Amino acid sequence: MTKRLPKADVARISMRRNLHTLKPFVAWDEFEQIKEPESKRVFITDPALATAGSILKTLEHMKKYGFKDENVVIMAMFGCQSGIERIFKEHPEVKLFLVHMADGIREDGYLLPYNGDTGDRLYGVRENEYVI
Repeated sequence: MTKRLPKADVARISMRRNLHTLKPFVAWDEFEQIKEPESKRVFITDPALATAGSILKTLEHMKKYGFKDENVVIMAMFGCQSGIERIFKEHPEVKLFLVHMADGIREDGYLLPYNGDTGDRLYGVRENEYVI
């Protein structure tokens, strides 16, 4: 995204989830550096949209800084119907683009077919590193 939009303001958020409860939490973010957040178009990229917990937590967290749902575009590689439904139930104004619809979701919150934690694989974090 940054190569395609070189003049865009970029603010990262590190979202993790408790592996026992599957509840997401914000490890850190850079949102405070964005000026006039209420007027910014926001692209949220997430490798996998399974339970949608991380995206929902991100949207909730962004509201504290003044970002608006109608300016949000979510882009994910993999996702499932139940996660998508959760997002639109709570945030009907966001837009969502998905590359591939998964077959479903396992009890432990991972997409089917299982390929490990996609974010962990992309960013080099071990799956059990943040057990709380």
